[in-house]
Amino acid sequence: TAAYENKVGKLVGLIVLSMNLFLFLSLLFLSLKWILFPFITIIWLIKLFIDFILLWQIAKFYRTKIPITKYLIFSFMYPFYTVMVGFLSFGKGYEWKDRRFLR
Repeated sequence: TAAYENKVGKLVGLIVLSMNLFLFLSLLFLSLKWILFPFITIIWLIKLFIDFILLWQIAKFYRTKIPITKYLIFSFMYPFYTVMVGFLSFGKGYEWKDRRFLR
């Protein structure tokens, strides 16, 4: 979101990255016994529920369906992907859709 001029867009990006970083680190926290399994389970279930409601609304708008198995698989992969992309974006720049964004 560094190229965004909209402050709300930047705030949403920061919130999404922060939550996904927490979910990413929750596995480490769990292994170190810094956090309890039921707490992590509740957080992941809340995330799954909120994401599903959002995607369901989008799918309804576009008159399509969400395959539940793909949704579950990608829901667990998404936090790791966004954290990786988030931290890589702090680098020197990137290219997307044949456009170059420099820092």
